[in-house]
Amino acid sequence: MMLQLLKRVNVLLLPIASRGLIGVWAVIHTTGRKSGKRYATPIAVEPLGDAFIVGLPYGESVDWCRNVMAAGRATITWHGKDHPVTAPEIIDRAAADPAFPPPLRVALRVFGIKRFLRVTRVAV
Repeated sequence: MMLQLLKRVNVLLLPIASRGLIGVWAVIHTTGRKSGKRYATPIAVEPLGDAFIVGLPYGESVDWCRNVMAAGRATITWHGKDHPVTAPEIIDRAAADPAFPPPLRVALRVFGIKRFLRVTRVAV
């Protein structure tokens, strides 16, 4: 039931996230670990230096995160531009906090988001 709801929400968010209409929204493009299929998933990101920090509200076991970890790379479309990323690592809230302004830090705590994915932008 929850998976079906998430899929419907993702379909609605993809066009918004792809165009960069809302600053925090982006799309992560991954390749399936088993299927080899390409996937596009809307995510919320915050830049931090040469990295992006992605909250994991459903944990690190979601397919898109597992795909990034297995491949060691992905592409994030943010503000209408593609950013190849590499070196994925799971970090805790203390390591992620510097990426977020204080009001968002509070929201992350309220929503119980404790784990994050950090990926490094590849210089093009």
